[in-house]
This record gives sequence, C-alpha cells and structure tokens, in this order.
Amino acid sequence: MKDLNIENLRTDLIKKDDFFDISSHRFELLQYILNITGYIICPLWVLRSSNGLILVDGYSRLKWAQGKGLSSVPCLIFSESFSTLSLLIRKVYATLSNRNLDIIEKAKFVARLSSFLEPSEIKERFFGHLSIPRKPRMYKTLIKIAELPDKLLDAVVKGNVSEKSLVRLVWWDEISQRDIFQIFSLLKCSVSTQIELIELLEDLSRLKEKPPSQIMEDLLIRDIVNEENLNPKLKSEKIRFLLKKELFPNLTRKEESLKRLVKSLSLPKTIKIENPPFFEGDIWKLTINFSNASELKDSLTFLLKEKFVEKLSPIIEPRRKEYLSDD
Repeated sequence: MKDLNIENLRTDLIKKDDFFDISSHRFELLQYILNITGYIICPLWVLRSSNGLILVDGYSRLKWAQGKGLSSVPCLIFSESFSTLSLLIRKVYATLSNRNLDIIEKAKFVARLSSFLEPSEIKERFFGHLSIPRKPRMYKTLIKIAELPDKLLDAVVKGNVSEKSLVRLVWWDEISQRDIFQIFSLLKCSVSTQIELIELLEDLSRLKEKPPSQIMEDLLIRDIVNEENLNPKLKSEKIRFLLKKELFPNLTRKEESLKRLVKSLSLPKTIKIENPPFFEGDIWKLTINFSNASELKDSLTFLLKEKFVEKLSPIIEPRRKEYLSDD
C-alpha cells in the first residue's frame, strides 16, 4: 500500500499514546521473550502525523528497546490518511492473527471503540471475533474492567484473580474490590474456590444489606488470612466454612452433625457418604473408590457388616431425622 512504509526510526522520537495501549500489562511476558530472542521480530506500528511520530502498536517492544539502549527500531509507518479508529481495529485484528486477546485487552479495546461506535454496533461487529459472550450487561462489564486501576489488573495478570472472578468483582464497590483482590492474592486459591467465596459474600451482602467489605470485616476474614499456622488451602476452607455458617446456620449445624456421625462409623478412606443437597430429600449417595480387586473386596466386606448397617440406619432413615437436628 502506498500509504505504508517500513523504516528504522529513532526510539527517542516515538511518542506514546495511551489510547492505543491495550497490552502494556503483558510487558513482563514479552520482555522475557525478547530477552531470549535478543531482537525485535515484528516492526512497531507508528503513525506519522502533524504531532510527530505516534506509537500505535509495540509499547512493550519500544520499552524493551529503550531499556537495552537501542537507538532505533524497525517500524511500519502509517500516514495520516489512516483514521484513529481504523488503526485501532487493524491493531487488534493483527494481534488476533497471532494469539487470543486476554480479558483486559478485550475490555480496553471495547472501551476505546465506545468513543466512536454505539454499543449495539460494537457487539454486532466485534464480540463474535473476540469470543466475547453476548450475555446481559457484558458490554458494561468490559467497560468497567477497562476502568480498573492497574494495581487490581496486575492481580489478574499474575493469575491471583481469575477472569471468571473478575467479571463478578468488577460490579462490587471500590473498597470491597480492593479487599477481596488482596485476599485472593494472598490465598492463591483455585477458580472454583474464588467463585464460591464470591457467591457466599454476595449472598450475605444482600441478606444483611451491607457491602462485601463490611461482611469480611465483621467476620474477621483478614485475621484468618494472616494466620501463620495455616497454609493457603486451609485458610480458604476456613473462610468458606465461616461464610457458609453465617449464611446457612441450620445447614452448617446439620453438616457438622453428620460429620460427627460418619466419623463414628470409622469408614475406610475408600468409602464416602454424601447427604442429599441441603439435606432436602431422602436420596443419599455412597461412593467406593478402589484401585484393585482386593481394595474393592475389603470395602464391600466392611459395608456388609451388620454393625455398620445398624449404625448407618439412623443417619439416613427419614423418620429418624432427630439425629441431624438443628440443636
């Protein structure tokens, strides 16, 4: 194309424009790659305008080059005939030809597009290509993600807060966001555990009409996180139990009662008994895990003992629910 040109440009003459910056949070990863290769493979994108040389794509590459003391870098030069919107779209689709965008990049791209296009057009033209689900309020969720401070986004980049958690937490108030991001960064718990804790806190927040941060403060969650004698997994389990107990006091008492009764049965590790969900209904589940025929035989022999059946009966028989009473 006649409006494009490739040149080596002085690094000190290239000006950064935050509008085009949607991937600077990936600098550490790209820096690692560049340190291995030792050179810039893809040219930077630069707009030659009346305001000078404006960087469109290559923030991390330029930062790396400047850090290495390189005086010039290869650049793909765009003339002013290219509009800001067209350059932004080209930049994103060029990235998509090599890799998928993370949720932060998608959010920043959508936020930039919102300066030019209506939400309906953005959803129609770009959500499918970006693998963004057309869920209710997803557009607003992405806008909110793009507005989060770098400190919170850094927790997502490091994997301490999952993308699934992020789309929920972005709707929390600022203080609650700050607190839960700090807690998750310390706990480093799994995605499923994060989601479960978020759901419990949201339910308690609605029930007590308090922000999640106040719920965490009232229940001394921070004290659990700071306990030195517990590992992160045990801390997560303790917090989960505390929240669940606060939200479902009767259910929690029944679960604890069941644990005591099952413990009295002296079950082998290969056998597990599960109560009906929320103790509603009469269908219980018994699971046997085994790695060989001998283990299966031992488990079945244990289960067929008369004393075991006698002990198990009052636990599962509907007419004997006083064994799992709320008292």
